[in-house]
Formats: sequence, structure tokens, C-alpha cells
Amino acid sequence: MGRFAHISDVHLAAFDENNLRETNLNSFLWALDECKKRNVDFIIITGDIFNRPNPDFLSIKDAIKKMREIVNNGIHIYTISGSHDFSITGSSIYNILDATGIIIDVHRENIDGDNIYLEPTVDEKTGASLYGMYGRRMGLESYDYSKIKIKERNGYFSIFLFHSAISEVIPDIQFHMSEIPLEQIPKNMSYYAGGHVHRRIEKRIENYNIFYPGPLFASNYQDLEAMAKGEKRGFFLVDFSEKIENVEFVENNVIPPILFEINAEGKIPEEIMREAIEKIEKEDLNNKYVLLKIYGELSSGKISEINRKKIIDYVKNKGAKGINININSLKSREYPEKIIPADNVIDVEKNVFETYLKEYRTRENALNGENGVKLAISLFNELKINRSEEENSQDFENRITDAAKRIFKEEEWK
Repeated sequence: MGRFAHISDVHLAAFDENNLRETNLNSFLWALDECKKRNVDFIIITGDIFNRPNPDFLSIKDAIKKMREIVNNGIHIYTISGSHDFSITGSSIYNILDATGIIIDVHRENIDGDNIYLEPTVDEKTGASLYGMYGRRMGLESYDYSKIKIKERNGYFSIFLFHSAISEVIPDIQFHMSEIPLEQIPKNMSYYAGGHVHRRIEKRIENYNIFYPGPLFASNYQDLEAMAKGEKRGFFLVDFSEKIENVEFVENNVIPPILFEINAEGKIPEEIMREAIEKIEKEDLNNKYVLLKIYGELSSGKISEINRKKIIDYVKNKGAKGINININSLKSREYPEKIIPADNVIDVEKNVFETYLKEYRTRENALNGENGVKLAISLFNELKINRSEEENSQDFENRITDAAKRIFKEEEWK
């Protein structure tokens, strides 16, 4: 009998706000301690350990120390890179942790013509075979799934780690993401360990036992709102022999945010302010994080006339840990703005490029349409990476240039 933990979508350093960033970190530290306490043989993390390839080191050093402690206690951490971990240059904290043995990336491939042969990583303690498929920004990994072949080890418990949405398992409940048809997912695995989808899902289709634990805490407003509405956070604990014996969801008992919603339809900013204060006044906010969602169309006045600073100060005076005011779905009848709709950073980037690339045409097909959007976002992601303190200007320039060259040589742009 063996036992492993399935964690996903940690998104360390996802938040700028200290309270949310610390809660996210503490959720990860808690999960690793819980794994040790529950005597797991190994841990799998199905992508997005970090929220970007090179987060500020000070914000993640405690997580790295805890991972090292776990490994020193004889518990391997098997991983795949997620869409947020990945850097085309290979210059990411994820790659450093893999190179130093703190994590073990189980995506091992041999390319033969059009086929991608995935080879197993074998856990010495249990004999389990682990196969992995990475995740990429904009779902670029979807192009490779049809090419996958598996080198099976018959007679052993097998796990397929992936960081993608599966069409038949999950409707588009979070945001527009690429989906992989079930027929392209490798067959004959004992446990399908999913990441990327920020919802907990346990689904059995045909011979596929598919599990998404969802995030340990949150990485954006949508995640926080889902928690406020009752969605639980945590990870899976799996007991197995030749097959799955038991799956338990270990719940993260973090205090969920408290949500206030205001429908602004037919109201003016002064009414919105009054309603917000009245709602907040009735609740005990001590040590809680507050979400204020304002949506609909104002009958008159500007969105900027809603005094957010006054609301923030009021909430803080009631002992709240912080507040997020969401006005993404708020409109002004008198002062319409050109808003590109989205609920998270990835959608914003995608929608901006889609909106403006429609006006751009070139004889190079690879730069038009969906491919043009994906190319633009890949370049954009590389240009976001700041120069490190140890890197001189020339090295930084060379790194960015090399990244651009690799992006333009990717098969999907040809």
C-alpha cells in the first residue's frame, strides 16, 4: 500500500497585498507539514507552484526551505511545470529547483518524428510510475497532446500529471481556456492528476479516474469570490495498491473572505456609497478579508465618483485585514468607457491582443489571427521579466533576444 498527496495551483507570490500573499504562502507550508504528518510516500504538484517564472525571492524563500525540509525527510516532490511556471528561456525558479533536486520534474520525453514518447519516472519507495505533460500559456500544450505516446510499465500503479482542462470533464466555468479532448489523454493510467482548473473535481469517465484538487488558496479575485461563496480549498490524499484504494480531500481551514455585492442598476454613486457602508456596518469584519463587488449600470454620474478610499478606510477601521473592490462589471450610462472585459490578468492580456490584432493584417499567416495572439502573448510574457541584480545589461539583452528567437522558431508559428 502506498500513499501520496496531490497538490496543485499554489501560485506563490500571486498577490501584491501582504495579507493575501502571506496567507497563500502559509497555505503551502501547512499543506507540506500536513503531508509529513500523514506519512505520505511522495507528493505530486500539478503545475503553477509559482505565479510567475521569477518571483521575488524573499516572498518564496520560506516555501523553498520547507520543500527542502520535506525532501530531506525522504519525501520526493514530483512536479510538472504549469503555465505560470514556464519560461521559454529556461531561466525560472522552477528550473532551478528541478536542477537542485528539490523538485523532480516528471515530464520526460523522447521525440521521434511526429511522436512524443513520454517516459516514466519511477518512485523508488512504491514502484509507482509517474508521467507528466507540462502546461503553457494560452494552452499551447494542446498542440502536442495528439502526438503523445506512453512507454507503459505494466503491473504498476501509474499516475499522469497534466496542467490542462479536459473538454468532457469540465465546462468553461472559470475563464476561456484551451481544452483537451478526452480521446487525446493517454489511456491506461490508474490516476489522472489535473491542474490549471481552479475548482475541485473528482470525475470518473470510462476508465479515466480524473482529479483536480483546485488551488490551495487563491491567485486572483475569482478564486477569492468562490471561497466567499463556500468553495473549499485543500489537496487530495490518495491511498493505493495496484489501484486507487481511497481518496480523501484534506481541507485548508483558512478563513474565507466575506463578500458584499451591490447591484448599481439605476443608481447614482452616492447611493452606491450609502449602500456599501450600510452593508459593511452590519458585519463583524475583525481579522477578515473583504470583497466588495459592484456591478450594473449607473443611472448617472461617473464610476470615479464612488469614493473607494473612503470605503477602504472604513473597512480597515472595523479591523478587516484588507479589501478588494471589484468594479469590472460596473458601467456608467453618461460616461461610457471602452472596457475590455475580463476577470483576471490572463484574460485581459488575451482580449487586448485579440481586439487590436483584428485591425492588423500581414501576408505572414503566422502573425495573423489566433497564432498572432499567441505569439504576441509569448513575447509579452518574456518582456515582463525584470533584470536580476546579478545580471548586467548585456546579459539581460542577450537573454531577451534569445527568448524571442526561440519563440519565433516554435513549430506553432510556422
